[in-house]
Amino acid sequence: MVKKTVIITGGGRGIGKYLAQRFATEYNVVLASRSLNEINNTLDEIKNIGGDGIAIQTDVSNFEQVKNLISQTIQTFQKIDVLINNAGMITPIGPINTIDANAWTKTLQINLFGTFYCTQLVSSHMISQNYGKIINLSGGGAFNPFPNFSAYSTSKAAIVRFTETVAKELSKHHIDVNAIAPGAMKTKIMYDVVSSGDMAGEELSRAKKIVEEGGSSLEKVGNLALFLASKESDGLNGKTISAKWDDLDYIKSNLEKIQNSDKFTMKRID
Repeated sequence: MVKKTVIITGGGRGIGKYLAQRFATEYNVVLASRSLNEINNTLDEIKNIGGDGIAIQTDVSNFEQVKNLISQTIQTFQKIDVLINNAGMITPIGPINTIDANAWTKTLQINLFGTFYCTQLVSSHMISQNYGKIINLSGGGAFNPFPNFSAYSTSKAAIVRFTETVAKELSKHHIDVNAIAPGAMKTKIMYDVVSSGDMAGEELSRAKKIVEEGGSSLEKVGNLALFLASKESDGLNGKTISAKWDDLDYIKSNLEKIQNSDKFTMKRID
């Protein structure tokens, strides 16, 4: 059986690293990150469990580097079946009048522009093969105000509407575009919140608890990602699904009903 190929950005640690391990048994895994050392370590780990893949140093906020990521993937594995836009950052943290404007812009460049660059460049390939799956990572602040995290929450809200819009554009090519809200986890992002101290405001105490006790389930994120990457989810498109709160079994059993409704979308409720 010919393995499918998945690109995972931010694949050197946290959620990205975990997803690489989950996908490794069925997919060729292409790991992208600014840290070559981290993705090389992840690659070694998935090879130790029988997986295969490549690591490509990539800053997703750099369009030329993303072009290289896509072209090297196609050159190595001839196709791209799944793209997971996972790379992201949460800083700068603090009141709007205190944070650094350049740092704010950088977060949008990585979280939002990086998602756009990867999606745009992989979409042409997926259109040519008339099939594909794109999975974006949204999260905290996308649907609710998130004081002191304006860059992060703005980017994540934008990713939800980007997901819904591109899903409609690409559906005629049998390409499904969905987003995952993973929940708060004990990853570098949470350590960044704790390190920010009082600048995190009310979020600080919750972050400390997650760092000490653990947060949402990585397993649920993995289960949802594998489902959205599979043919089992064909036709589910333009949705943002919470790995923590939404019932995956319900989704699997009600695909057509969900797709024909406003459920799991960004919509005003009067």
